[in-house]
Amino acid sequence: MFYVAGANPQTKEHVQKTWVQNMVGKNWPSLKNCLVRGKVCEAMNNSITTNLDDFMMEKTNPIEDGCCRPPRDCGFEFMNATFWKVPKSGLVKNDGDCKLWNNQPDALCFDCNRCKEAFVGDLRKDAKYIGIGLIVEVVIVLFILSIGCCAKKNNDKNSSYP
Repeated sequence: MFYVAGANPQTKEHVQKTWVQNMVGKNWPSLKNCLVRGKVCEAMNNSITTNLDDFMMEKTNPIEDGCCRPPRDCGFEFMNATFWKVPKSGLVKNDGDCKLWNNQPDALCFDCNRCKEAFVGDLRKDAKYIGIGLIVEVVIVLFILSIGCCAKKNNDKNSSYP
């Protein structure tokens, strides 16, 4: 990442988001393939819910919500967890992600922008936890190193030969 000295925090966050989004965008076909092969929507198929209200109340992670369900504002009719029907009157919203929804298990909403956004959000969250873990590890290593240096220095003072 490259930061401009004196740039405000919003600019830095925008640069990070843009970089991550570009990397995900360039690699989306292989990332999508990984999500499909990883069967991220498989758990939703086990849902025994038969009505939309109960289904929407079920706990899902952001990737399941973004990739395995059509956008809520499109007006699809709920049939089961991963099968939704276009109403006879047509979609409420007929743009972008609404047009991309497909009931095929290897398609669903994997090409939707909301799926990509959910993936980026999950990636950022994981990176944050990994970063915190690495900082903790560095602090522990520095602490152990300082104890070792103090012990060596103390040992050198005590074992002086005439």
